[in-house]
Amino acid sequence: MHACAEHGYADIIELLLEHGIGDVNEWHQDGYRPLHRAVLAGYSKSHGDTIKILIENGADPHFVTNAGETPLVLAAERGKLHILKSLLHYKDKIDVDHISSSHPYTALQTIAKHTKRTDEFREIVKLFAEAGANFDLPEPNKWAETPRDMHGYDVFFIGHLLLGRRRKWYLV
Repeated sequence: MHACAEHGYADIIELLLEHGIGDVNEWHQDGYRPLHRAVLAGYSKSHGDTIKILIENGADPHFVTNAGETPLVLAAERGKLHILKSLLHYKDKIDVDHISSSHPYTALQTIAKHTKRTDEFREIVKLFAEAGANFDLPEPNKWAETPRDMHGYDVFFIGHLLLGRRRKWYLV
């Protein structure tokens, strides 16, 4: 199952599952599951199809690697817009504000902290806003920065004004 997910062999995964072979949540000693493999390798449309089949067949998007990363965090860290779109299509099954004990940041906090402001960054932030991500959830450090604080006005603008969320905001 891991090899099929890594190479984007969605049709083979589907065939295996139809015959009761394999486990979509199979654990590997590095903590990766097939969904993690599909996200990490995700460079083509077939990986998006693989993600769809895995999630629709019960792959848990909240499992974390040994480093504490969910599939959403892995995709966010690597700026994989097409993979994020595939994952966030299942926003009813994915907690976009999920924080694990070993990786105490949400996917949005991860990209806000480590990603340069590019058009792709703005598109990713927009996806998170549309999925209902909390832009005011502070990161767990002594400064308690929110994603809006980390990337300033860009995140604020895209996440709240562009999508028409009406709140009182105090810009610093």
